[in-house]
Amino acid sequence: MAIIRKGPNGDVSGRIGDKIYRVRNKKNFVCKRPASQKISQTTNSVKNRSRFANTIHLAKLIKSIPELYLCWKSAKIPGSNGYQRIIKHNSKNITESGLTLKNIITPPGFEITQDFITIEKSKLIISVLLDKPLPDLQFSLIALLCVKKEKESEHFILKTDNVSLQEGSALKGIISLTPDEMKKINLCNKALLLSSFLTFSPELLWSSTIPVEFRC
Repeated sequence: MAIIRKGPNGDVSGRIGDKIYRVRNKKNFVCKRPASQKISQTTNSVKNRSRFANTIHLAKLIKSIPELYLCWKSAKIPGSNGYQRIIKHNSKNITESGLTLKNIITPPGFEITQDFITIEKSKLIISVLLDKPLPDLQFSLIALLCVKKEKESEHFILKTDNVSLQEGSALKGIISLTPDEMKKINLCNKALLLSSFLTFSPELLWSSTIPVEFRC
């Protein structure tokens, strides 16, 4: 970088040809314009960019649901904030094609030992057995449904307060599906469901993510 003197027309600022002129601390500087960065189009580079884009999309989806994001903000796991924790704990398990059964919508919470998930008459029913009894609290059920058709995918956030706690050792949630959601499920090649039970009163509790894949 070189220093230039003020000319008769005053300070020079901006780009002229392959040179960039700037004024810093009342001094004029000129430097060569950096060459344009070429974006790599190798197979690995394209895959990595797709994986990163899918990770960011997932993080934004989770952050858009206040209940889910509060879990990430409250969790005692590595990460500077809730958003970065979502990225950190999902990036290694996502692919260039999208979500996998290893992705999570909640940080590790109380464990599920067995799950039963069915769709009956436009109702998504999720029943789980717990690894230890829970107090009689009002739970909610939140799920991220990803339907895939060929190379396209679409995401839905599903929520319900229609959850029952049975003898403290089992939870059952029922989510009503809209005609549009049912149509997309019936027409897709496969669907991926990531769900979690959670409660906020009198304290914040959530289950580990429950993953399941449907072949349509």
